Amino acid sequence: MTKPSEPDPNLAATKIQATYRGYRTRKDLAHTHHSELISPSLAQLRISQEEPHGLSDTSNKSDLESIEDEEERKNRAATRIQAAYRGYHVRSHLGENHSSGGSSPYYSPHISEDEAATKIQAAFRGYCVRKNMRSQTAPIPQYDDQKYDEAARKIQANYRGYRVRKEIGCLKQHQSTNES
Repeated sequence: MTKPSEPDPNLAATKIQATYRGYRTRKDLAHTHHSELISPSLAQLRISQEEPHGLSDTSNKSDLESIEDEEERKNRAATRIQAAYRGYHVRSHLGENHSSGGSSPYYSPHISEDEAATKIQAAFRGYCVRKNMRSQTAPIPQYDDQKYDEAARKIQANYRGYRVRKEIGCLKQHQSTNES
């Protein structure tokens, strides 16, 4: 077996992430098992306590809010699908490396856990900065409907007055040419 000249930090980061995901899944399963012991009727119905399912009351929501809710739901679903595909894609590539006689996909002696942790921390810090920037962007200000409606009415009234004066001027001019 030949050793790669450059250690792959992605491989170590993937190992740490996979280990954490396994830990998190086991913890969630333990929580689910605990909730089944407390409330077996919910477990029997397979109702998730964290995410509501079924119909939601949108009668009190504005159209914009319901559209935003729908967009948010679609974005979450797309993110889940993308994450699942990326996981599948990475696992399939790791399987190819493992079966082709390469180093073990789960442990790389060339990369320390510190380097892998540094890579994960850098990615997380970038995520936090981007999230912070999104929250700092100024929202689009809502305009005062009454104030803008009054301004529109005034502009329209001025235009109508201008148009009427112009028509009257044309009529007077037309009458003066007919009388001559």
